[in-house]
Amino acid sequence: MKNVNQKANKKVQKALGVFDKAIKEVADAQALLTEGVKLDVANVIVLKQKIRNLEMDIESVEDGKRIKGENMQKNSKLLRNLKQFKA
Repeated sequence: MKNVNQKANKKVQKALGVFDKAIKEVADAQALLTEGVKLDVANVIVLKQKIRNLEMDIESVEDGKRIKGENMQKNSKLLRNLKQFKA
């Protein structure tokens, strides 16, 4: 009977060791995921800043386009006046 109890205890201890290992592995996986989330958050911040910078660039280009359009209208009017004066 003592031998049976020893074998049973060995199996229980082995099962507990496997269980402890599983807990450690899941905790390690959780730590990796946590670190991954931190990196993702940092990447999102960088990308949002890039987007803000690009939006500012777009505004600058649009302003330049608007100014060029206004200058083109002024030049067209001046060209018409000069052609009338020459004629």
